[in-house]
Amino acid sequence: MDEARRVALYRLLGYGFTYPGADFVAQMRERVRPLQDGRSGDLPLSPLLQAVEALEGLPLPRLQAEHTRLFINNFPRLPAPPHESVYREGRLMGEASAELLALYGAWGLEAEPTMADHIGAELEFMAFLAALPAEAETLTARRAFLRDHLLAWAPAFAEDVEQAAELPFYRALAQLLRVFLRQEEARLLLTPR
Repeated sequence: MDEARRVALYRLLGYGFTYPGADFVAQMRERVRPLQDGRSGDLPLSPLLQAVEALEGLPLPRLQAEHTRLFINNFPRLPAPPHESVYREGRLMGEASAELLALYGAWGLEAEPTMADHIGAELEFMAFLAALPAEAETLTARRAFLRDHLLAWAPAFAEDVEQAAELPFYRALAQLLRVFLRQEEARLLLTPR
């Protein structure tokens, strides 16, 4: 898989975990279809596209309610908090948030402090790194970010989403995240360079 497809996958996944607005389904369809031409390896893109197509007839408030239930507010327990600090430290805006704000700043980027460790922000940052020329510094940054941040919590997050989601869309999105991160781990961390 080439770097452009990797960038597109990170961005697709990051966008999929954002709060769904009026054009969310159209945006997801537009982002996933070009990746389905067989050049993305054995990633489970078909289930995601089918799940996106199934959202067509779903009222937007139902999709928004599912997003809220999974990621924002649910009593007595939030099934899948989309923040690294919650998974690694048991609280919002922990040390991971501060570390990520500094890291983004070192690359000339800014983030809302409350969203620095959100799954969407972290996936967008990996897309940013993947879009840069594959020089030693960039490759080192990709490996470190994958190892120290995404792999430290996102697989557990994806598993929680898969188990708690009522809509097939979120299950398919979480499955794609899990499989893609495993492939990235094998490519960046386990393959001898």
